[in-house]
Amino acid sequence: MNRGEFLSNLRKKRGLSQSDIASLLGYSPQLVSLWEKDKASPDLSVVGEYAKALSIDLKGFIDCKEQKDNVFCDDKSFDIKKFSSFIKQLRKEKGLTQSELAKEIGVNVKNIGTWENMSSSPSIEQFVTLTKFFNLSYDELYFCYKDDSSVIPNSSNNKNKNKYIIPILIAIGALVIGGVATGLGIIFSNNRTSGDPIITIKDNLVVDKENNTAIYGYYPQSKVLDEEMIDSLNKISGPSIDNKYFLNNEYYEKYKNNWYKCDEIKWIILSSKENEYTLISEKLIDVEPFYRSLYERTIDGKTIYPTNYEYSDIRSWLNNTFYHSAFFLHNAHICSTEVDNSSKTTDKEDNQYICNNTIDKVFLLSYQEYNALDYTIRRAKNSEYNIAKGAYNDSGYGYHWTRSPYFDNDIVPWCINQTGYLYTNYGGDVTVKNCGVRPCIVVKE
Repeated sequence: MNRGEFLSNLRKKRGLSQSDIASLLGYSPQLVSLWEKDKASPDLSVVGEYAKALSIDLKGFIDCKEQKDNVFCDDKSFDIKKFSSFIKQLRKEKGLTQSELAKEIGVNVKNIGTWENMSSSPSIEQFVTLTKFFNLSYDELYFCYKDDSSVIPNSSNNKNKNKYIIPILIAIGALVIGGVATGLGIIFSNNRTSGDPIITIKDNLVVDKENNTAIYGYYPQSKVLDEEMIDSLNKISGPSIDNKYFLNNEYYEKYKNNWYKCDEIKWIILSSKENEYTLISEKLIDVEPFYRSLYERTIDGKTIYPTNYEYSDIRSWLNNTFYHSAFFLHNAHICSTEVDNSSKTTDKEDNQYICNNTIDKVFLLSYQEYNALDYTIRRAKNSEYNIAKGAYNDSGYGYHWTRSPYFDNDIVPWCINQTGYLYTNYGGDVTVKNCGVRPCIVVKE
């Protein structure tokens, strides 16, 4: 019996739905369905919690047997930091380099590097190979011990279920920014208190307070250049989920006969308050017009101008197309945010083109919120996917929208140009198709 069939049968025997499993693990029901159809494989980091949900032990899960000879999964959790250190420790005890270990177990040396720096974890099959090579049980390798004297101390991050856990090393300069997006706008300050964990990991959310960065969600960004990979992708009959193609535990999207890898979305932390963070994407994610018409509308007896953010196409795209695509694996951390669209967030106190406040999952920053940032933060690079979709590109940098209308023209929103400055004359109007999108979200741990 293959693993997918085993997981499906055992789930049904326990009286659980795919949604129940998804809720317990912090993933989407669609991904659970892929696991049960063997179109995807559960990440090693979630295997322990998966076994616990099905009331079996780790060995039972890996060997596809209904057994529970121990309760390790009940009282211990997978720890990516501890696991990475343990792999490195085991390798050094055998006097092996990363290249030598890779050759011994039949993997690429890059795999060893990513396991040891917390960028990824082995597949279930690679994990089994490692246990045999190091002569350890599944439990010993998974929970990082050989005997009581060699247990690696627990880190503070014991509940990791993320597919890729990367402590982000992107420096954002000397400017430290913070605050929370509410109906009153964003207040920029640094609220981290002494003694807070520098890196926190929960479900698919990674927050790195030291570097004011985070990882959450996936979106097509980097172009696939490897010919063998392209050939393999071209042989896939159709997308697995939400226009995404699954291969070797990665997701890909196709655009104009080219393939793009769905990379983790990296975010800059704009604000922090307790365990809540306002984030802006590091790169320009996509290109979309602000609105597709230059004509006014009348809604509920009120004139709606093309720069009206409440009824804009860009707002609809952010909260529907982008939201469902980027967070198809996990969205439980995203908060609904009251977005202030009053005149005080624009370039003039009596701006006649303002709209009502909105409640959004995903939003754009306003003129004043961008104005409070240093231009080095305002400035953003295009992804390779963004460039392919026609984004304006100047040495890798592009334009992107704000949500604020220009006070002197009903078809011109404010945007940020490629040098990081607020700008109104770009392209002329809301309908341009090569202006980038830089989403913001509020997440709660």
